Amino acid sequence: MIWFPKLLPLISLLIGGCITHRASVSPPPAADGRVVASAIGGEIGQQIPGDVERSGAYPQELPASVWLRDAKGNLLRAEARVQTPKPWWQRFPFDAVTDLLPVEFTVRAHAQLEAEPVPTMRIEELDAAAAAFGFGPD
Repeated sequence: MIWFPKLLPLISLLIGGCITHRASVSPPPAADGRVVASAIGGEIGQQIPGDVERSGAYPQELPASVWLRDAKGNLLRAEARVQTPKPWWQRFPFDAVTDLLPVEFTVRAHAQLEAEPVPTMRIEELDAAAAAFGFGPD
């Protein structure tokens, strides 16, 4: 059994742990309105899928945008951008230790979409707002 301690570093390299990044987005809780359009994680459609998740070995980013109409016909918008952080134990020199541990670490980030009404303006108000920012007729 004297050979076992000598092989322990080699064995730990072969069964080393890994890190999984999981980014997820949940649709608005009261999505009773009619979906106009949705773009979640690059998937464009006219339906809100259930929870959307993206995972991988590197930090993940999951943008989401959903447009709804409520029962009165008002336009609602829900936006989120979920990004998994790179934790301290995944940075040098700590990663040298955590990569050798036979444990799978998971970094999670989640966002719950909240629909907010899109403000409406009359054309005169819109022209005044554009002029205040330097836009308008030349």
